[in-house]
Amino acid sequence: MGTFLDAIETLKAHDFDTLKGFYDRGSEACKMATTDHPTITVEVKSEALSGTLHWYTGCRGMDNRIKLERMVDELKRVVDVEEYIGTDADRAAMRRR
Repeated sequence: MGTFLDAIETLKAHDFDTLKGFYDRGSEACKMATTDHPTITVEVKSEALSGTLHWYTGCRGMDNRIKLERMVDELKRVVDVEEYIGTDADRAAMRRR
């Protein structure tokens, strides 16, 4: 399981400062959007890095989409997000598969 400092380093490595902001339907960055997609929010408050990223994953035609996907994928891996989803029983059942 990753630490907070690992997460900060991951965000820095993926230029979080240039990506933070809102990528949502109606924002300038979201040229068109499809429906029923999840929203990812990353909020960081530390001396080393601060900011919020709000990304509706149904946004299409974005210049930064590939950078966002790569950053979020690596952050999920570093933080081990799956460990925090569902109940203990849910996670145990998934490990048995």
